[in-house]
Amino acid sequence: FDSALVVVDGVDRGRGMSLVDALDPARLATVEVLKGDAATLLHGARGRHGVVRIVTKAAAARATTRTTSGEIGVAPTAD
Repeated sequence: FDSALVVVDGVDRGRGMSLVDALDPARLATVEVLKGDAATLLHGARGRHGVVRIVTKAAAARATTRTTSGEIGVAPTAD
């Protein structure tokens, strides 16, 4: 994973595990490792060597939830 993309709180921090080693483990909420199709699907070509996604406790506390709803209707047309 030396060439993996590191994403902290949704922000691309570059490549390499040295970026992960510099983080304080007590401040981390989640660490997720993506590889293969999952990494490239979510991060495009930048994720081709894998992605380490990290969420800090501070970001997890700020997380918001969005809810949406909608309606679709079909009406007959007059000929």
